[in-house]
Amino acid sequence: TTSSSFEEKAGLATQGLYHLFSQLYKAPRGIIGVNLLSPATHTPLGYGIAAILEHIKLSHRAEKKRGLELLLLLQQTVCHGTIATPEGLIGADILKKFYPGIMSGVSKILLGSLDKEGSPVLTSALKTWQHSILSVLPDS
Repeated sequence: TTSSSFEEKAGLATQGLYHLFSQLYKAPRGIIGVNLLSPATHTPLGYGIAAILEHIKLSHRAEKKRGLELLLLLQQTVCHGTIATPEGLIGADILKKFYPGIMSGVSKILLGSLDKEGSPVLTSALKTWQHSILSVLPDS
C-alpha cells in the first residue's frame, strides 16, 4: 500500500505539472522567459527533469506515457519561451545543459519499451527524443 500511495501521489504531481506547463505554454513569450527561464530557475529545472525521468523509469505503462508527455511539454514550453536578452538568447540553450541526461533517460526508456511497454509508451518516448534532438540543433 505504501508503494501504491507513492504512485498515486506521483501521478497527481505529474498531472499537476502537466496542467501548469500547459498553461505556461499558452502564455506570452515574455512571461515564460522572465518567470521560467531566469538563471535562478536553471537548477530547479534540472532537478525537475531528473525527477520526471526517475518517475518515468519507476512507473507503470500509463504513468510512463504521462511522464514522457510531461517531459515533452516541459521542453516545448522552454523552447516556446525563448527570448532575446542583452546577454543572449534564453530558452532552448537551457535545455542544452540537460541534453545528456534527457537523452540518456529517454534512450533507456526507448530500449526498455521495445518489447515490454507497448506502442503508446514507445510513441511518447520517440516524440520526446525527437524534440530533444531538434531543440539543440542550430536553426540554419
